[in-house]
Amino acid sequence: MKIKLPALALLGGMLILLAGCSHMVAFRTPYYVDGPSQLEPPQGWFDAGTPVLVIGKEGSYARVWSWSFVNAYVLDSELTPWWKYHQPADEPEHGTE
Repeated sequence: MKIKLPALALLGGMLILLAGCSHMVAFRTPYYVDGPSQLEPPQGWFDAGTPVLVIGKEGSYARVWSWSFVNAYVLDSELTPWWKYHQPADEPEHGTE
């Protein structure tokens, strides 16, 4: 059986998309593009539930790629594997029930 190059490329692309999310950002958390040293304020924030692919670790930080093409460092403790992620429930405001 001969597999053609376009079919093989399509299969490879599908596998990359399926494997593209290894973790979810559990809480709204800052990210640092230039590295985990916090000499400057964060370059941005990931919202809770943002899917990311962990591509490396440095100390207590993980280097991640997001689906919005952000390549940055976040605290490793702010990430959870996608299969364990649960959307945070909206908490009622104080004084209301």
